[in-house]
Amino acid sequence: MRRIWLIPSWQEFCGLGLDALPPFDLEGLEARRVGEHVFVVSGIGPASGITASLIGARSQIDEMVLIGIAGGLPNVGLSLGEVVQASTDILVDLGYSEGERRVNLDRMQLDFLRADGRQWGCQFHCKSLDPHLATHAFATVSQVTQKPLQVEQLQSEFKVSVESMEGAYVGLACSLIGVPFGQVRAISNFIGPRDPATWQIQPALKRLKAWLMGSVPELGAYLDGEA
Repeated sequence: MRRIWLIPSWQEFCGLGLDALPPFDLEGLEARRVGEHVFVVSGIGPASGITASLIGARSQIDEMVLIGIAGGLPNVGLSLGEVVQASTDILVDLGYSEGERRVNLDRMQLDFLRADGRQWGCQFHCKSLDPHLATHAFATVSQVTQKPLQVEQLQSEFKVSVESMEGAYVGLACSLIGVPFGQVRAISNFIGPRDPATWQIQPALKRLKAWLMGSVPELGAYLDGEA
């Protein structure tokens, strides 16, 4: 089974130690490969969806997995550094805003989005990758959520626990090309008022790396257990 691992940023890629792997040309994209596992920097935000589409159009693959760090909602039981997987991911701000309130396409109730029973909406299902990981609903945003009203809306209306800037874009790409999509993130910060002093990026990457090495044993020949 050929699995493509997408990592949004070079910082995360190197933080996971993946730059130490053998180079691999993935249809013109610089990547790293171990066995049937291919790791590539996919880009922050919608760029990850474009990368996923490009790979899917050019390569024979079995599934894609997006990994990296993410923000967790406060007061939903998450811990900093915790590694979690997505059950679903939703495009929250693909639509318009009313003041601070986001109205995405699903909430616009456009009939054509429900035509033919296809998944035309903003929410995408994610494959379960590890029965030992807690599973949460994720949101994809174009800007980090900081305003209290938007934090509350994510929890009460969209009913999510984790936000990033890439997941649902990759979910959309995988839906269109017909391959399963999974997502695993380590919580590096809580969303809300911006306070970089409280972020724990390196500890989150360390725990994500430990999970990754457990999921891909072949990595042990190239990586140590430290981030």
